[in-house]
Amino acid sequence: MNKFTSYSWISSDKALNELLDTWEKFGVTSIAVDFEGEFNLHIYGEHLCLVQIFDEKEFYLIDPFSVSADSLKRLFENPKLEKLWFACSSDANLLWKKYAIWLTNVYDLAVEKEILGLSGNLATLETLFNLNNSESVNKKKNQKSNWLVRPLPEEQIEYALSDVAYLFKIKKELNRMSAELQKTQDVACAMKNAVNIKMEYALGYTKLPGYKRMRKEQKIKAKHLFLAREKLAQDLNKPPFQILDKHVVADLSSKVLITEEMLCKMINNKNASLKRKLIHLLLEAEKAAVKEIECRNEN
Repeated sequence: MNKFTSYSWISSDKALNELLDTWEKFGVTSIAVDFEGEFNLHIYGEHLCLVQIFDEKEFYLIDPFSVSADSLKRLFENPKLEKLWFACSSDANLLWKKYAIWLTNVYDLAVEKEILGLSGNLATLETLFNLNNSESVNKKKNQKSNWLVRPLPEEQIEYALSDVAYLFKIKKELNRMSAELQKTQDVACAMKNAVNIKMEYALGYTKLPGYKRMRKEQKIKAKHLFLAREKLAQDLNKPPFQILDKHVVADLSSKVLITEEMLCKMINNKNASLKRKLIHLLLEAEKAAVKEIECRNEN
């Protein structure tokens, strides 16, 4: 059984900058990195909650709630410091959306894995190279943990560190395979485009169940109902699904006319005050949708 309990907790700009200076002083040019985040599971919105790092000797946990964007920028935009990652796209996009940080010099093991024709996730590679740590870390359970809490429970810390513990060893094995299959140059070229930042994002209501099959009027209604739910979720700092299930939003979008009686039956939220606020906002959204539909039909 593996335990990752020895680490340094970085919770200030001073501590992070000192670490970066130390790496530069001693010629550390590559670090293994991963994130833990909050994605509308416990509170509203997307949040970077933890940065875990392994420099092949020591483990570090950076608390982004206590470290400034400028210090994070110095770390992640450093072109001389390779960031060894597995599937960096969502993490890179989170950095950009939240902090306007453009992740540079990434070596994405998921990219090399695909070039080699290997399937599966990080745990699959750990098993393939006899590095599996599933006995000590319940990964499925911790993926939905609350990473906003402080102090973090030991089990969550162990889980977080386990995701960077083997990245250097996996890179070594994948590099060996790439050399044997004469794919080294292909991998090197692919790494130049490993970071894929989305400059435009699909509007949330377009992801509602069945949205693509909706008629024009239904899509307009879906937009207004969705935004009403988002407003209340943001005001209360709650995940949108705790306000109203997305399937109910989609179902309401198909109704010719939304009434208060209908909403009372369809909304199962046990919080009476929240339910009243939501019904009010949805009825206002219905009015706004009808008005937009009428305006479009006139034009």
